[in-house]
Order: sequence, then structure tokens, then C-alpha cells
Amino acid sequence: MKDSLDDVCDRLQENLGLLDEAIKELKEALINVQESLGMSVAEIERAVKQIAKLGAECLMTKAIEHSLEYEIGRISLEDYKIRSEPVEREPLPPYKERLHPRKNWQRKPYWLRTRSNPQRRGYH
Repeated sequence: MKDSLDDVCDRLQENLGLLDEAIKELKEALINVQESLGMSVAEIERAVKQIAKLGAECLMTKAIEHSLEYEIGRISLEDYKIRSEPVEREPLPPYKERLHPRKNWQRKPYWLRTRSNPQRRGYH
């Protein structure tokens, strides 16, 4: 083994001593804050939680603003042209022919093409 059990115990006791000192300092600081602000411990805890919450909200708004600026910069209006007249296109073929396109000589006769609602039109 690299470290003996005694060495590990000594290091643990040193760390515990440092933790105890830090806890004592924090308690003294809390008492000083309590005296200077005239607040109870519960009020101080609520204030700390509220400060943390407000800080998180502030960070979120900054992140959202940054992402919006990035998106707006990425999408430039020059990429999109506004046309006064619509582009002329060929009308779309019926639904079934769009799914299975055929050449002109392979088209079904008009009386066999699919209709939107054959029952309503009387073709049933």
C-alpha cells in the first residue's frame, strides 16, 4: 500500500480541524451579519435563496439574449427576397399521380382518376 493507515488518519484529522475552523468563521460572520442587518437567521436564509434565484434568472436572460442575437445575426434579411408577383408554377397533379408519377402516355383516363369524394359526386 502506498499510504499507511496512520498517515491517512492524520490527514483526515487535519482536514477535520480545517473544517471546524471554517465553520467557526462562518458562524461568526453569520452573527455579525445578523447584528448589522437586524434580521433573523431564517430571514437571512430566505434572502440568500432569493439572491441565488435572481442570479440564476439574470444568467438565463443573458443567455437567451445572447442566443437571440446570434440567431438574428445568422438569419439575414438579404437571404430572403420579397417578390411582388408569385412565381408561376405548373398545377399539381392529382394526389395519386403525385405519389406515383407517370409519363404522359401512361396516365389513366380522366374517368378512372381518383376523385376527392366519389360518393358526394355520385360516382359510387
